[in-house]
Amino acid sequence: MDLVSASVSDLGYYDLQYRPYIRIAAASVPGRQIQTPPETIHLPALVATTSILRNVQMANRIRFNDLPHIFVRALSDLFRGRFQYVTSNRKIRTEEGDTDVDIAVYAGTTIYLFECKHSAFPTGPHETRDVLEDIEKGVKQVRLATAALNRREAQRQYLSNWFPGLELPNAGELSVSRAILCSHRVLSGVEWYGVPVRDYASLSMLMRDGIVSVTTAIDDEGFTMQRFSLVDEAGFSSKDLDDYLAPNSRYFSMYRRFMRPVCDPVHLSSLTIAHETYVLDFASNEWQEHLEEIGARPMPEEHHKIKRPKSWQDWLAERQHLVAESRDIST
Repeated sequence: MDLVSASVSDLGYYDLQYRPYIRIAAASVPGRQIQTPPETIHLPALVATTSILRNVQMANRIRFNDLPHIFVRALSDLFRGRFQYVTSNRKIRTEEGDTDVDIAVYAGTTIYLFECKHSAFPTGPHETRDVLEDIEKGVKQVRLATAALNRREAQRQYLSNWFPGLELPNAGELSVSRAILCSHRVLSGVEWYGVPVRDYASLSMLMRDGIVSVTTAIDDEGFTMQRFSLVDEAGFSSKDLDDYLAPNSRYFSMYRRFMRPVCDPVHLSSLTIAHETYVLDFASNEWQEHLEEIGARPMPEEHHKIKRPKSWQDWLAERQHLVAESRDIST
């Protein structure tokens, strides 16, 4: 709490959650008569604030009351742009106790139940557990709600209350689908006890146009992008929502084939630490063939013009010209 800045002359473990300021010591180059002043660098406000704020939140269990409501409202508006029957913050009674559903969507013959979790973004792997605890709580909520809505009588009663005037099919029970919607991508794409975990960014992208692209050619004027659409030609539908929530979703299988496991061992005197991760490695033609295999729709190519930066020779010549002009003015 007392630390204001830290010197980089003695490098070691550096935690940005507690040390948002970096002090650069003065440097001296006698041969060129250069003496730099001591400097203090402040990280971008967004980085510093999110890192510090997140740690303070979790350490003191501080919850910003408005954020979950804003997140539910944003997702509700997203669904209302594509579906007619959408409601939010609904109570459900079960034999095991009362629960609530953040968002309920009725489309076709399916009731979709979503639990929304606006979690503080983890700044390190060990803090992912905090996010997982929110997901575990959401899984319990949607499982209770699903159990209550798996009876035909309960389905009709709740839907009639949620959507007055709704005409329900005469025969057969409606299917119930459920998911957790997170505010970030840290655990998006996994299933937790059979409940899919998804994120706001990917869902909004699919609802907007569902277009993904890859660079296929680069020339002197710019680059060409090959595009594919992951949703129906008429726009995001209940069929696309089912695919998005499925284990073999087109969205989450786009790059799965091209993820290569990588192990980077660090050998110490009596200990070896292995960092395991994945690297995305593919050629553009392989990716295009894969997208066609999983049912994505080819879209017209797009060419983007770019303005190339100056070469270092041009930049140096311009710099020297400015220096010469400033000398003439001072003279």
